[in-house]
Amino acid sequence: MTIRTRLALLVVSVVAIPVGVVGLLAYIDSRSLSDREEARIAAYRTVHTWLAEQVAPNWEQVRSLDPPPGHLAVVVDARRVVLVSSVEGIAPGTSVDRATLTARFPPPHLILEFPVFVEGVLSGAAFEVRSRPSPWWLRWRWLLDSGRYGLATLIVIGVAMVWWLAHVLRRSLADLQRASRRIAAGDLDFRLRTEGRDEVAAVARSFDRMRRSLIEERRKLHAERERKRSFLMAVSHDLRTPLTSIKGYLEALQDGIARDRGAEQRYLRIARDRADLLETRIADLNELLRMETGEWRMQRDPRSLKVVLDELAGDYREDAVLLGRRFQTALDLPDHVVVDADWSLFSRVTDNLMENALHYTRGGDRIRFAALQHNGHVEVAVQDSGPGIPSDQLEHVFDPFFRGENGQREPGSGLGLTVARSIVEAHGWRISAGAVTGGGVCFTIVIPNGQ
Repeated sequence: MTIRTRLALLVVSVVAIPVGVVGLLAYIDSRSLSDREEARIAAYRTVHTWLAEQVAPNWEQVRSLDPPPGHLAVVVDARRVVLVSSVEGIAPGTSVDRATLTARFPPPHLILEFPVFVEGVLSGAAFEVRSRPSPWWLRWRWLLDSGRYGLATLIVIGVAMVWWLAHVLRRSLADLQRASRRIAAGDLDFRLRTEGRDEVAAVARSFDRMRRSLIEERRKLHAERERKRSFLMAVSHDLRTPLTSIKGYLEALQDGIARDRGAEQRYLRIARDRADLLETRIADLNELLRMETGEWRMQRDPRSLKVVLDELAGDYREDAVLLGRRFQTALDLPDHVVVDADWSLFSRVTDNLMENALHYTRGGDRIRFAALQHNGHVEVAVQDSGPGIPSDQLEHVFDPFFRGENGQREPGSGLGLTVARSIVEAHGWRISAGAVTGGGVCFTIVIPNGQ
């Protein structure tokens, strides 16, 4: 229930209900008065006719007359002595007056008194008692006759409505206030009551969505912090390893461990190789950081993907044949499939995938370069029949400096696949690695149609 609806109900309870009740009371009171008047007039006519036609002309013999059928009537003389009575308990010869009858027959009975004139002289009176069932509006006459009870009832209803509305609003606003304080203090481990369809409940739901968003942002921030920490540890390790090796060989030369010219040249060659490796890792690291921080700009050019892949496949075939690998292509793409990409960066990705495939396979192993259009996207795959990657390591192959069990002792920066993923994701694409039945690994680039 909205706040507007609650306020409308409050207005109805405080204004419309009193007006309606007052109108109903006025209607019931007017109906009650009309009914009493009609009863009084009917009784009067009946008794008046009886007095005029039977009692007055036969006053001397009045004791022998009977009251009108269905009427309780008492006829008294001038001294209030009963002459005729159809009322049980009131016998002729006793004294009675209006007060006595009223005390015996309280409301809603009607006591009517008619003077009796004989030859122009007041000779007595007749009392008629109207006995009728009490209607519902007379059974509740105490309420109708006392307006203060109705007014008190209306005041209680209005106060109850105001209290209810104030209580609901106060509780909801208090919850929001507590929630805002906890969020400001960094406490997000709670839930807000979001039941209801009013404006306060809508604000509470917005607060709860904000709380859940902050939790998610906190989780992402924590994960990013952990990723950066792991990245820095890996950078430190991978740069320290060749540097330590260089330092060791230089110290060996300084200490005269190399006994001849050949040993010195061998130590210097190893130190140079380690320095080259260190330079390569630093260059790859700089390239990765430039991509991650957006300090480079892609030069996009829409071209036919089939034409580009055919050119790359020709170069890769030469490399594979030279190294004794069996190279296969399956480029099932129409020429009209156009992709908007930075093709120099794209070739860096496929070059890296092919270098890995050539590096981790042996003579006679198979390398497959394939592409197909499937379910609204294009898939470009590089697959080999080498030793493969353990399933528990597949999800980490794109992490910085990760080499896996088969590459722990291999040279390289360990950033090639990380750079490849950064390039692919910068284009809005996806890249994944999967195991191949029978051995090997398959890297797949997914390019949505129209990109």
